[in-house]
Amino acid sequence: MSSLRAIENRREVLRSANTGITCRIDKLGRIQEQTSWWEKDIIAVDVYPFQNMTFYATYGDYLGRLASFMGVFFILGMLVKRKN
Repeated sequence: MSSLRAIENRREVLRSANTGITCRIDKLGRIQEQTSWWEKDIIAVDVYPFQNMTFYATYGDYLGRLASFMGVFFILGMLVKRKN
């Protein structure tokens, strides 16, 4: 999920986990550095802020809502057409 969040927001994700894998995920969703399971380790990274907002970060899930809204009318149109 962290890789998907990095891609949709075009931001680097620094994931820190007590018992899992600690890693750095770049803005394209690729894991750059990581530790192993149950290993005490430190990853030193340089983080550069990204000021631009992606379409998804700005408008959210409007595309999905629009598709759902249009789908309802499409299904209603099919039902009305069958009754005639």
